[in-house]
Amino acid sequence: MKNTINLFCFPYAGGSSSVFSKLKRYADKNIKVVPVELAGRGQRIGEPFYKNMNEAINDIYDKISSFTYEQPFAFFGHSMGSSMVFELSHKILQNQKKEPIHLFISGRCPPINHKDDKKIHGLPDNKFIEEVYELGGTPKEVFENMELRRVFLPILRADYKLVEEYQYFEKANKLSCDISVFNGKDDRMTNLDGMKGWGDYTSGKTNIFEFDGGHFFLHNQMKEIMDIMNKTLHR
Repeated sequence: MKNTINLFCFPYAGGSSSVFSKLKRYADKNIKVVPVELAGRGQRIGEPFYKNMNEAINDIYDKISSFTYEQPFAFFGHSMGSSMVFELSHKILQNQKKEPIHLFISGRCPPINHKDDKKIHGLPDNKFIEEVYELGGTPKEVFENMELRRVFLPILRADYKLVEEYQYFEKANKLSCDISVFNGKDDRMTNLDGMKGWGDYTSGKTNIFEFDGGHFFLHNQMKEIMDIMNKTLHR
């Protein structure tokens, strides 16, 4: 279908493509929700984790670039996923001279705000688990069940390392696509003023949408989020 828009969705630290399975039931017919599976989890559980953000972006680009040539596409990323969609948009702009028709950024302030972030990926297991659990989003059973803990702890550590060691380098050009920014009102990792800063990274328009809840507000509000994305992409 020529008019189909591919909406590529990128998860938060520790997340897999299954995070976005609910979005599919709320998407309009001409929007194809495409959850992106990162190395080391889900269907790619046997693959090594990314060593750094650059390696992650190169891998994802190789996986999806043929689709970005053929059809209109948009990106949605939550938390770690927001950093990924931002860098990936620039890689596509550089290589293909095109951009997503829209960028949906969620649960993550712009790169300039992260210089003094607390680093937790190297903490001992118990302290690391405590920090991650405080954010919400990861059920207590994951850490209490030793089998689940054995599977998920390395994924979480690898992702936190990826995010905490990510270095932003200023780009030669701004993006020109419009950006929609989703923010949880009680998110301790973001703030409204910081999220407004995404407007400095594009010459297009930036709209802010606030949701009830903390960092993982998206779990309870997939329909509301998809409704906004449906309306936005139709425009």
